[in-house]
Amino acid sequence: MLFPLVRTDRAEALIRRALPELPWPTKPLLALPPRVHRRYLTLPLEYASGFTVLTLFLPRWWALLAVLPLPLGCALGVARAREARWQVDSQSVLLRWRGLLNRHTVIAHRGGSQFTELSSSPWKAKAGVAGFSMRLPSGWGAGIRYMVESDALLLLHTVGRTGARRDREM
Repeated sequence: MLFPLVRTDRAEALIRRALPELPWPTKPLLALPPRVHRRYLTLPLEYASGFTVLTLFLPRWWALLAVLPLPLGCALGVARAREARWQVDSQSVLLRWRGLLNRHTVIAHRGGSQFTELSSSPWKAKAGVAGFSMRLPSGWGAGIRYMVESDALLLLHTVGRTGARRDREM
C-alpha cells in the first residue's frame, strides 16, 4: 500500500516519481459487462437478509432496524459491480475492486505475480462467469470475484507467465 490518502487523479504522478520502474498502464480500464453485475448483488444480499431476520427478533423499536440491511446490501453490491475493473498490457496488470468501504487498486509487473488462480463453480460456469486472483511476492493479493470467464482465462494465461519463461531460458 503506497498511498492510502492520495487522490486517484494524483496517483500516476506519485508512482512515476516514487517507482519509475513500475510501468503505468497505458490503456483504459475495462469495465465488466452488465450481465455480470447482478452476480455482485448475491453475497451482500444474502448477508443482508440474514441480518434482517436477526434484527426482527430484537425487542420493541429496535426491530425497526430490520429495514436497513437490505438497502445497504444492495448499495454495496452495485458499488462493487461498478468498481470492478481490470486491464493488462505488455508490461503491467491492473486490478481494481471495492471492499466494504474502500476501493483497492493494484498495479503490478505482468510477470511479477507468484501465483495466479481462476475460481469457478458450476453456477459460475453455467453463467460464463469466473473469478481471478493473484498473489504478489510481497504477500499481498489482488483479485476480481466475478468477471467474464474468457477474460479471467486471459488473465490466468498472461499474468505471471513472462517471468517464468525468462527463468526457464536462463
